[in-house]
Amino acid sequence: MLATGLTVDPEKITFYKILNAYQIVVSTLASAHRVAKLGKSHQDVVLCRVKGMAAVAADELNTLLSEVL
Repeated sequence: MLATGLTVDPEKITFYKILNAYQIVVSTLASAHRVAKLGKSHQDVVLCRVKGMAAVAADELNTLLSEVL
């Protein structure tokens, strides 16, 4: 129970952790690829570097999914 008196549903927390990890993987890969391909942004180099973080998020997603499956 939290200080507010509300309870935390562990299944909901797990759901949102998985959803968040999935969203990070998809958004990072899609955005970095698009910006690098178009080359119309001053952030293309930064986003190419960020694309590497998708692997970290994908590993986290894999871990979270293996815990529930």
